[in-house]
Amino acid sequence: MMFKRNRRQFLMTSGAALFAGAAAGAEDKPQESAKTAPPAKSNTPAHILVPQTKVEVMAEADVLVCGGGPAGVAAACAAARGGAKTVLIERWPFVGGMGTAALVNIWHLSDRKKIIIRGLVEEAVQRAERRGWIRFRGHQGHHETHDFDPEGMKIVLHEMLEAS
Repeated sequence: MMFKRNRRQFLMTSGAALFAGAAAGAEDKPQESAKTAPPAKSNTPAHILVPQTKVEVMAEADVLVCGGGPAGVAAACAAARGGAKTVLIERWPFVGGMGTAALVNIWHLSDRKKIIIRGLVEEAVQRAERRGWIRFRGHQGHHETHDFDPEGMKIVLHEMLEAS
C-alpha cells in the first residue's frame, strides 16, 4: 500500500520517530542473553552490521561540498572566497553537472522581465562570454536563453574553483 505524504508530513513523522527512538534508547535495554522470536516479515528494509574499519583521513576541511553541479560549484566558490577551507567531491572527473555531462546546456537568468539570477552564475556567464563559449538568444523583457559549449563551461567552472 502506497502512502501519499507531502514534505511537511514526512518531516513531522520522521522527527516524531527520531524523538521516540531516542526516548526508547534511554530506557533499560533487555539482556542480550534473552531469546527472542525472529522478526516477522515486513516491508521495511533489512539492516546489516558493518564491522568497524580503519579509514585513512585524506583531507580536512571546514566545508565539504558533495557534488560539482552548478549549485555545488557555487557553494564551494562562495565558501572558499569566504575564507573556509573547502573540499568539493564529485563523482565524475569534471564539474558542471547535467549541463556539461548530458548537454542540458541552456541557462535562463531572468524571469522574462528582469535579471534575477546574479552572483556566481553571472560570473560564469561573463567568463564564458569572453572566450566565446556562451551565446545569448532572445532579448531582455522576453524569453531569453544563454546556451553554452559544455566543454568550455567545464573549463570555466574549474577555473572559478581554482581561483577561489
